[in-house]
Parts: sequence; C-alpha cells; structure tokens
Amino acid sequence: MATKLPKKDVVIIGLGWTGAILGNELTDHGLDVVAIERGPWRDTATSFNIGYAPDELRYAVRLDLFQRPAQSTVTFRNNDSQTALPIRQFGSFIPGNGVGGAGIHWNGVTWRFLPTDFVVRSHLTERYGADFIPADLSIQDWGITYDDLEPYYDRFEYLAGISGKAGNLNGVIQDGGNPFEGPRKRDYPTPPMRMTYGPTLFAETARSLGYPFELEGPSWVGARPVLPDYLPGIGRAPGPAKLFYALGHQHIGLTIAPITAELIADIVAQRTTRHAISDFDLQRFGAPSQTFSH
Repeated sequence: MATKLPKKDVVIIGLGWTGAILGNELTDHGLDVVAIERGPWRDTATSFNIGYAPDELRYAVRLDLFQRPAQSTVTFRNNDSQTALPIRQFGSFIPGNGVGGAGIHWNGVTWRFLPTDFVVRSHLTERYGADFIPADLSIQDWGITYDDLEPYYDRFEYLAGISGKAGNLNGVIQDGGNPFEGPRKRDYPTPPMRMTYGPTLFAETARSLGYPFELEGPSWVGARPVLPDYLPGIGRAPGPAKLFYALGHQHIGLTIAPITAELIADIVAQRTTRHAISDFDLQRFGAPSQTFSH
C-alpha cells in the first residue's frame, strides 16, 4: 500500500541549480516546499572528502558524480542528414546526477555574456558588413539585450555569493576589474580572490613585454588562459627582436591550433596573413611601454 506523505504547497522534481533556486524563492515567500531528486544526497564530508577528491579514476574516468547514459538516453548527430544515435560515453557534455545537479562539478567560473553577444548578428553586420556572414550561417540576435538581463545576473551573483571585482560600474571603468565587461549596477557581493601563481606569471610576462597589465587586483584569468575581452593574442611583439606570440585561446587552443600555426607561420615568413589578425594584436590593451632589440 502506498505511503501518503504530508501535503506540501509545492513539489519540485529535480534539485539542481534551477530547482534549488526555485525552492529558495518559494520558501522566501512563505510556501512549504519539498524537492524530489532521483540521484543521491550529497554532502561535503562524504561526497567531497579531501582524502579522495583527487581520485581521477573515480571522477574523471568513471564519472562517478554524473548521470549514467542508461538513466536517460541522449542522442547525437553531426548534421541533419544523419540518424541520431545514443551517446554511450559522456565526454565534454556531462549532465549532473544527485542533489546539486551539474553544480557539483561546476568549475566555479561565472561570467556574464558581453553586450554584443546578445546582438551578435547586428554587431557583426555593423562591424564587417552584411556580406561577412555566410548565407547558411543561422546566427541571430537574441531578441533580448544585456540590459534586460543585467538585473538577473546581479540577483544570481548575490544569491550564490560570486566573488570578483567590477570593471564597469554604471558605465564608469573601474581599476582592477575587467574594462571590457558590460556595465554593472553594483560590485560583486564577495571580494576577488588573490592573484595566484599562473595569472601572476602571465601578468609579469606581459609587463616585461611592455604591455600594461597590472599585477594587483583580482585573478580574472581563472582556470583557463583567457584575456579580458575573450579574444586570443596573436602577433609580433614590437621592436626589432623576432618575438612572436600566440596565447589566450581559452579551452579551444587545441581545436584552433592549425589555423593559429598558419597565422604565426605567415607572420614569421613576412607574408600577408590568410586571415586578418589586427583584432588579436595585444596592443588593443594599450601601446607597450618598451620594445625589444634582442
């Protein structure tokens, strides 16, 4: 015989990020809420014990924290002429399982889309002309803007306690933050983390090349090699020295390595590059304070 549990005002199916935030909002309004999650309960002491948290076989290979393909079939095809087939082994797409959902293996990096991301078709057309976008490329403007979403970005950041340093407060550029981000109404709720060794080394190298990167301030570089405007740096350092650079490709450096190598080869051979690279010149962050002679 089925067990009848006490009646609740709201039942939430699935307690990941969305379910948890919904529960928080509803309970703040005085409702009695229960959440049902098919996966296991998670808690720090047992699920993320520091003694076995670095177990790569358990987590990275056997995907212990993630949904099993047998639990919910996901299909995939490369183009519309193929028959979609089930994914048997998750790779870069790894849906979460259990309380917390995909948030339990979240890298902890939270950024806002740039204002131009929401109007990408209009932006590219205005910048490069209508003929720049191929006819079969279906990119579109979102229909909403950065300004429409800014209050919700802000609300989530304060709910989750995101740390950082604002670079643009109401249109005024702030020292120590990312000057290329969209305007914020207020600063982050939590101060930025201290600069770690990787970003410090990057900043020191950039400064040694004469580029105006400051060592003080938040560690905005994060876990991946990324520049403040999310574009890579490709070019030649100013001066007679034969010093070339290709950096800041985020997590797709391997994917775009062939075209990067071709561009660097063109620069080294003093040929016209097969693609325009002016947007990738590090001088977009300011002219270097020195050049190199050897």
